Amino acid sequence: MEAGISLENDRLAALHLSGLLENKASEDFDQFTRLAADLFHVPTVLISLVDRDRQKFLARVGFDADTTSRESSICAYAMRQPKILEVNDLTRDHRFRDNALVTGSPFMRFYAGVPLRLPSGFILGALCIIDVKPRVLTAAEREQLYMLARMVEDQIALRQSVGRRDAVSGLVNRQQMSADLQDMIDAAQSPPQMLVLIDILDLKRAQEMAQAVGVSATESLICTIAFALTQALATECVLYHVGVTRFAFWHHEDTCQETVECVIRALEKPMLAAGVSILLRPHIGLAPFECAGSSAGDVLRQAITALNVARETNTRCATYDAQQDDGLRRRYRLAVDIQRAFENDELCLVFQPRVAVKSGTIRSVEALIRWQHGLLGEISPAEFIPIVERTALMRKLTLWVIERAVRELNAWHERFPALRMSINLSPRDFDDDDLVPAIMACCDQYRLDPGFLEFEVTEGEWLQRDTRVLAQMRALTDAGATLAIDDFGAGYSNFAYLNEIPASILKIDQTLVRDIDRNHRHAILVRGILSIARQLGYTTVAEGVENAATAASIAAWKCDEAQGYFYARPMGAEQIASFIAQYGSASWAGGSNGGTGATDDTR
Repeated sequence: MEAGISLENDRLAALHLSGLLENKASEDFDQFTRLAADLFHVPTVLISLVDRDRQKFLARVGFDADTTSRESSICAYAMRQPKILEVNDLTRDHRFRDNALVTGSPFMRFYAGVPLRLPSGFILGALCIIDVKPRVLTAAEREQLYMLARMVEDQIALRQSVGRRDAVSGLVNRQQMSADLQDMIDAAQSPPQMLVLIDILDLKRAQEMAQAVGVSATESLICTIAFALTQALATECVLYHVGVTRFAFWHHEDTCQETVECVIRALEKPMLAAGVSILLRPHIGLAPFECAGSSAGDVLRQAITALNVARETNTRCATYDAQQDDGLRRRYRLAVDIQRAFENDELCLVFQPRVAVKSGTIRSVEALIRWQHGLLGEISPAEFIPIVERTALMRKLTLWVIERAVRELNAWHERFPALRMSINLSPRDFDDDDLVPAIMACCDQYRLDPGFLEFEVTEGEWLQRDTRVLAQMRALTDAGATLAIDDFGAGYSNFAYLNEIPASILKIDQTLVRDIDRNHRHAILVRGILSIARQLGYTTVAEGVENAATAASIAAWKCDEAQGYFYARPMGAEQIASFIAQYGSASWAGGSNGGTGATDDTR
């Protein structure tokens, strides 16, 4: 008993020394509760700190009070569990059925909580999800909750390990800036302000510099820059070191432009790193704000948004734009909602025929994904595929497409035994080595010869950066599948690197093909690509054929196959079979869906 009391006293001491009980609401933790509420579809999520007689919430969603008594704390029980406490129906559990939060508002019925530990190992509370109806978590959901708890612990550890000054420059850091900024906002006595966020060197270039001249020289350069910025600002405002290569300050909005110009002039001067003169290419993000109704976290987020715009557009300076921010929030929402799209059956495939130019017959169809979002309507693959590529769900999405495409092709082979299927792959699909085995397993499941499959990859330097990519591509072609280079001519367009890639098909990008009847330069490029590709032995495909004139041109230039709205729009699985049967051997001189407008999709 005494040992248990001593351990609890040690735990409480560690909790109080952490300073977390005195913390104000923080976006750093609020983001986890919002994410959990969205991920598990629950009304309430809490990050609790269990004190001697009370339970305080470090962050919360769907719960009004910021403190409750420890007596009513279910998290106090969760702390005793090695991994997770899950109570499917609180009203049926003798430990909790008389709890005031169960018998009264908010009438809790379901609880699942994971203990949260300090870096020292002491348990401080729990991350929990709460519902007003009974439920049972799946194994995957339990693992997701556990991983979220570990992320919260990492954020706590980061806060505990980081002081208030940067170790390299000696300037006050982001944590101190956030506290100072929030204090000024809370005081609500300042005129309109402008937060200025400066990125003096992109992280990739900083890493390359560290490799070339060493970490010490790079840190010396950062100190030199910090000193130059401090001199440029004089005593007008405080300079903060908020990232490895990022600095920030705020200033009265009406005179901020002059100060920013002084900063730019200071950064335009060459800086020395290990005796090498370095010219910086800084980018600046500006976020105007008024104290009333603002928060430090949101103002900093807006400045980061503006800075990213400046970097992406390669401009020196950009001011926060709410419309651009809406786009960013939409992208974030889609990244979250894609998981729900699988569960709610919002995804489907459509198929676009690819026509043999000489004979007019349909050789293959390309599988294209569609997303009918429950609230936002149809989402273009051109919008959501790049978003998914930045998440861990890209592989799941690709395998989803492959499974359904193979299943449909297997069914169509009863009527069209020679039909082939083209499927797009993302660079992210090659991150691991299990892509080819997964494809082969799918072919075995549906008894489909891999020789009927064609996999499209976009051209680019990524094809050469990792030897594993080429190894997996060779494994695909060794298994009988065909490899195609998609969107050729849109970017990298280097015939030399094609020697290393086991591709046999070259698809010319629609941006070149679409207007060859009225763009002489594009016509020359397409004709040249077709000529070289033919001599190198590639089967050529023209994407984006929208009218008879374009179809006639690519036929005259001996293009092998074509795809686009002139021949057929993408269509559902039910329609494609009847379309092939009706038009598979027809002449395309007049087109079946002739006209202008958007052309075939990229995925």
